[in-house]
Amino acid sequence: MRPQDVALLRVPGSVSLRGDLLLTDVARPDLESDSYRGGLVRVPTDGEPQDWTYMTQE
Repeated sequence: MRPQDVALLRVPGSVSLRGDLLLTDVARPDLESDSYRGGLVRVPTDGEPQDWTYMTQE
Protein backbone atom coordinates (compact mmCIF):
# COMPACT_ATOMS: atom_id res chain seq x y z
CA MET A 1 0.00 0.00 0.00
CA ARG A 2 1.20 3.47 -0.86
CA PRO A 3 0.21 6.75 0.83
CA GLN A 4 -1.95 7.78 -2.16
CA ASP A 5 -3.92 4.52 -1.78
CA VAL A 6 -5.37 5.59 1.59
CA ALA A 7 -8.04 7.72 -0.15
CA LEU A 8 -9.27 4.59 -1.95
CA LEU A 9 -10.05 2.65 1.25
CA ARG A 10 -13.67 1.71 1.92
CA VAL A 11 -14.53 0.16 5.29
CA PRO A 12 -17.85 -1.73 5.47
CA GLY A 13 -19.76 -1.75 8.73
CA SER A 14 -22.94 -3.46 9.84
CA VAL A 15 -25.11 -5.27 7.30
CA SER A 16 -28.91 -5.35 7.07
CA LEU A 17 -30.86 -7.79 4.91
CA ARG A 18 -34.58 -7.62 4.18
CA GLY A 19 -35.84 -9.76 1.34
CA ASP A 20 -33.59 -8.97 -1.63
CA LEU A 21 -32.44 -5.62 -0.18
CA LEU A 22 -28.94 -5.81 1.33
CA LEU A 23 -27.58 -2.57 2.84
CA THR A 24 -24.28 -1.89 4.55
CA ASP A 25 -22.80 1.26 5.98
CA VAL A 26 -19.46 2.22 4.46
CA ALA A 27 -16.88 4.71 5.74
CA ARG A 28 -14.00 6.21 3.79
CA PRO A 29 -11.27 8.69 4.69
CA ASP A 30 -11.59 12.27 3.46
CA LEU A 31 -8.02 13.48 3.28
CA GLU A 32 -8.91 17.10 2.53
CA SER A 33 -10.94 17.56 5.71
CA ASP A 34 -8.91 15.04 7.77
CA SER A 35 -12.07 13.15 8.73
CA TYR A 36 -14.22 10.22 7.67
CA ARG A 37 -17.29 10.27 5.44
CA GLY A 38 -19.91 7.56 5.40
CA GLY A 39 -23.20 6.43 3.97
CA LEU A 40 -25.33 3.43 3.11
CA VAL A 41 -24.58 1.24 0.11
CA ARG A 42 -27.04 -1.13 -1.53
CA VAL A 43 -25.42 -4.42 -2.54
CA PRO A 44 -27.52 -6.15 -5.22
CA THR A 45 -27.18 -9.88 -5.76
CA ASP A 46 -26.57 -9.42 -9.49
CA GLY A 47 -24.64 -6.22 -10.03
CA GLU A 48 -22.40 -3.47 -8.75
CA PRO A 49 -22.93 -1.85 -5.32
CA GLN A 50 -24.80 1.47 -5.47
CA ASP A 51 -24.82 4.42 -3.08
CA TRP A 52 -28.11 4.35 -1.16
CA THR A 53 -27.42 7.64 0.67
CA TYR A 54 -24.90 10.41 0.16
CA MET A 55 -21.50 10.12 1.76
CA THR A 56 -21.85 12.95 4.27
CA GLN A 57 -19.27 14.25 6.67
CA GLU A 58 -19.52 12.77 10.15
